Order: sequence, then C-alpha cells, then structure tokens
Amino acid sequence: MNVLKKYFFAAISCIVLMDITSYAQEINIDNGAYYQLGKYNNQPIIWRAVVDESDENGILMVSDDILCFKAFDPGCDIGGIAEEELTELQKISEAAAIRRHRGSNIWEESAIRTWLNSNKNAGDITWKGNEPSEENLESTNGYWSVHPYNNEKGFLHADNFTEGELSVIRTVGQWNVLPSDIKEKATNGITRTYLPFYEYGGGMTGVQRSGEVTFDDCHEAYSRAAAYRLNDTVFLLNESQIHSLKEMIGTPAAKSQMENSAIQVMTRTPYSGSVGVVSYDAEYFRQNIPCADVDEFIGGVRPAFYLNEETARILSGSGTENDPYVLDGEAQDGITVFTNAGQVDFDVEPITENDRT
Repeated sequence: MNVLKKYFFAAISCIVLMDITSYAQEINIDNGAYYQLGKYNNQPIIWRAVVDESDENGILMVSDDILCFKAFDPGCDIGGIAEEELTELQKISEAAAIRRHRGSNIWEESAIRTWLNSNKNAGDITWKGNEPSEENLESTNGYWSVHPYNNEKGFLHADNFTEGELSVIRTVGQWNVLPSDIKEKATNGITRTYLPFYEYGGGMTGVQRSGEVTFDDCHEAYSRAAAYRLNDTVFLLNESQIHSLKEMIGTPAAKSQMENSAIQVMTRTPYSGSVGVVSYDAEYFRQNIPCADVDEFIGGVRPAFYLNEETARILSGSGTENDPYVLDGEAQDGITVFTNAGQVDFDVEPITENDRT
C-alpha cells in the first residue's frame, strides 16, 4: 500500500508541474487580442493589445470599455479660494487662476491622473489641486455633476489588482504636450503648440472646424510639439496613441453601457484654445470637453498601461472577446493550477521549493 501511495503522489506531482509549465507560460502578445487583468467595481477589466514597433515603451494595453465617468479635474468656486492664494496664482498667470477655478487641463496636475495611479483607500488620496468632490464639481461654472470621486479608492487599489497583476503593469516615461499659455515649460526644446483638428456642430454654417492637425498626421505632429516628460503607471491616451490604436487594430470607439450621444473618451491632451478644456476622442476626430464633467458632456475614462513582458504570464484563454487571455504576473499571492478540465482545488495549498511544486 505504501508503495502504491508513493507512485500515486509522484504521478500527481508530474501532472501539477506539467500544467503549471503549460499554462503559466511566457507570452507572445497578439496585436488586437483581448486580455483580462484586474477588475473595477468587481467586474473583470478587458484590455486590447496594441503592438506598434515604433512605440518606445513597448506594448500598449488599452481598456476595451469605458470603465467610468469622471471629471478630468474639478474646479472650485472662486469665492472658496482664499484671496491671498488667488493673488499668488495671478502672479504666475491669469490662466493659473482660471485653472484653479475651472479645473486644470494639465495632465500632471489633474485629479484623474492622481486617481488612476493611486492604490490608497477611499478618503486617503492626496490630491494635487481641488478634490473631485460633489461640492467642487457642482460649483464649477454653476454646472451640476453626478460623478464625484474624492471618496473612492484608488484605481490601483488591492481590491482591483493583486500584487501579481500589478507586476504586469510598467511605469514608463511619456511625452505630454503643453497648451499655448505655458509652452515655454517644454523640456524637448520645441515651442510650437500641438493643436489637433476639431469638428463640431453649430452656427449658421453647420459644421465648424478649427486647428491644423488631422487624424492622419496627428501621430507625427504630436512628436513635434512643445512637450514635457512625465512618468506614469496608468494613464489616459493621447492623440498619438489613439492613432496607433486605430491604425494597428482598427478598433471602434470604446463601448459603454450608458446610452448618451455626448459621452466621449477623455484624452490627456490639453486644448490650447481654453485653459479649462481638454481634448476627447470622438471616433477619429479630437474634440473638447470641460475639465469638470457636466450633464451635457460626460468624460469617459478609458485607462491604458504598458505591459511588462518579463513578468506577464497567461493562465488561460484564447485571446478572443468571449474568451480573453487571463494575465497574471510573477508576484502571485498563491499558486493556481489548471488542467484541461479547469482549475484544480486542493485541501492543502501546493508548496514550491527550489523551483519545484
């Protein structure tokens, strides 16, 4: 009987080793394929892979859906700003004071950037500018907002991403263009402002247009505009990345369960024509939206990140929309074992010693 037990456990060990090798394997990223990583509001997040060899940061992963609706940056009732603070802002520039009131359109200062890159508990996030509270959003230009998030846990919170999943997300340096009023702060030696092409309805002539950069040349134009370098883990897309997304995989606009023709996907690009406005993607055209979301124009959040190929592993899936690849990383909390029949559950957790299970 003891001999039989010995051979039985040896066979089980071989199966476990073989399955871990075949399922938790190094990955080949398929352009346009679907990948599952993390969750938001207890729902799995599905990402699309954008493999563009010209991208200095590697493989871009873009959420397939609009995950939520938030203000890019909240404003503040001008009466709520201390007079001495307002005076100091005006010394910098009148635009700085306006940004404090309407919400900043500078990615580095924005509340949405802070939230996307935070792993803090609800109420513990330190905001660079105004808190994205209901009071601040309501007071901005007299508009009413229904999307405060000052009391929401950070996007990278442990409830959304395990340690292993976080190891798949790289922190990278990226260029971010500047609006015309502070283009002298560029660190790339360029002072020409990036002004994308906008199209919008209204007026006696119907469609009106402004700007000088079309969708076809926005990729190149973005790299030749006044910009500064910034490190980010999770971010909103810029026009250049939107161009890559649609050129490489031809993806349509992000999906959303909320039906509203005015809902658009926010970018991290400031609109040069107004200090309180950022750009948004409206299916091949870049338009603009107030920094503080209002009923007429709700800012759709479609996060993105760059993949850490060294730590990423595929646990299961085939990469389709209905069966996405399930991603995880090396810094796993435990060991998950799969066979052809699905996940294997153990009364006692498997133990790894000297790289053997």
